[in-house]
Amino acid sequence: MTVIRVEPTSSAVSVGAGSLAGMELNRTLLAADGELDDTSTVTWVQGAQWYCDVRRPADFVAPTAGCLADLDRADLHALARQQGFAGRLVDGHVAGTRGSHVVWSHEVDLHPDTPADAGVLELAGPDIVHERGVHADYLEHWRIVGRGEAREWQLVDPHTGARGVLVVVGNRFGWARGRADGFRGALTDAIDAAVSDDDARALFDCEVCIGTVRGPAGAAWTVTMSTLPFREGAQLGPLLGESTVTVTDFDPNGQEVRRNWAVCDSQSTRSTP
Repeated sequence: MTVIRVEPTSSAVSVGAGSLAGMELNRTLLAADGELDDTSTVTWVQGAQWYCDVRRPADFVAPTAGCLADLDRADLHALARQQGFAGRLVDGHVAGTRGSHVVWSHEVDLHPDTPADAGVLELAGPDIVHERGVHADYLEHWRIVGRGEAREWQLVDPHTGARGVLVVVGNRFGWARGRADGFRGALTDAIDAAVSDDDARALFDCEVCIGTVRGPAGAAWTVTMSTLPFREGAQLGPLLGESTVTVTDFDPNGQEVRRNWAVCDSQSTRSTP
């Protein structure tokens, strides 16, 4: 982090949530608390309403473990340096504030104690979006790196009630699988407080990831960045039905499993040119 002062862009035009439908964005700058971060890797895939967002610091070192069961508590603390969340982006308004803003719900979140997430979005150029915090004093710069038809699915595990989000924009996808137990609180504190290593590992039995769709008829859905790094390079392999979505996953011991999800809502839309 480098100390910096970032001045507002006078020519920026405020936009609503719908203006970002069908876009993939990479963060190029975060200014908060008098410091700047322009090295973290952050990708945001935005559908018509639903989104996935994965964030990783530049000095992140992925654990070498090949599955959840092989992670020790030091590995879990390393994974907790990442951020990953998914939910719905909607327009909002707070009395006493100037103009409108957007709100990101966190249906799935690696860090379930994340505070309320709201910001003012400003179009500062053809492919540049600025985000200014409503509840916190921060500025993020985003570059639009992809546009395309957006498809999205709001999902729920019919057996555990865990939430899921699948978003596709062009040849990029975001996938999020929430925890089954509805854990709330500070993740790092929970790692330390867990009675057993297995209890600590269970806190990470969730995932938010970004990937690429390739091949004839989109046959290969490859995970490229995941809050569970040992999943990178794996195939999501979704079967997309009207009422169910089935994806390929791994159990804690690294064995491939197929997970079935019930569709709560789905839609498709074209991105803004």
